[in-house]
Amino acid sequence: MAVSQSSTTPLTPFETFLNLRIERFSPQGVTLVLPAQQATLNIGGTLHGGASVSLAVIAARRALEAQLTGTADLKIQVLDQQVQFIGTTKLEPVTIDAAILKRGRELAFAEVNLRKKDCSLVSKSLVTLRYAQGNPAADREIMPPSIDVKNHLPEEWQPGPFSAPLAAKGFGSTLGQRIMHMGDGRSIVELPVQSFLLNEAEHIDNAALGALADSTGAMACWSLLKPEMSRAATTAMHLNYYTEPLAEKLYGLGEGRWQSAESLASRFQVVGEQSGAVIAEGQLLFRVVNATPNLRS
Repeated sequence: MAVSQSSTTPLTPFETFLNLRIERFSPQGVTLVLPAQQATLNIGGTLHGGASVSLAVIAARRALEAQLTGTADLKIQVLDQQVQFIGTTKLEPVTIDAAILKRGRELAFAEVNLRKKDCSLVSKSLVTLRYAQGNPAADREIMPPSIDVKNHLPEEWQPGPFSAPLAAKGFGSTLGQRIMHMGDGRSIVELPVQSFLLNEAEHIDNAALGALADSTGAMACWSLLKPEMSRAATTAMHLNYYTEPLAEKLYGLGEGRWQSAESLASRFQVVGEQSGAVIAEGQLLFRVVNATPNLRS
């Protein structure tokens, strides 16, 4: 594993895969730098919304870790994340600043700002984290809900017009995502197990869920519209994280919920293929320029 020069903690496989550099690591906050690279862009050539979500989780965890340096057997868990996508950035370095706004006995609240070279905001996140030594006591732990994934798969798969281009280019493609279904107000996106997604416990890093959530919610919104390529972007997202994914294929299950002019909304779940565990769920707000509803008779 690579080790950052600003922290004695090794970079995780996912952080290394993203080519992140830790520039500042102190109790007052951390600064990470994402280099200019094609791998984290979307097919339109701007920073992928899911990459922004993932980077915010990584930075928030690092900011809390910087305040707890020296604590043995420390476990940090992401519980909640709210993201506002304020601007866009193309092929240029991105700076990620994270600071802990408040830390209590068990919970911590972090603010994370992504900025481009001219210091203008790309996105702003508020992340809620839980921290503890060792594993939670069994009598204080309620397992996340589970579903039978097969009951949520369509009888007829409709990959939609974006499946092929998104499989060939963009951050989702870099992670191995596939758009399996995009039709009738629903979306299904698949994320296979990859070695760079796994942490030391051989579980999938929660920070990697951002791209899956973003793609699932966005495709669910697109499924409400006529299948025409148009300029579009995620404008806001809210995620609840319930547990750390096992090393299994993950599905994003999305449902388009609402449209008003160019604004659309969807909800989504991230579930394990074999376990059926609901790992995360949330809502996404999306904008499509000149959106045309897919009206059915």
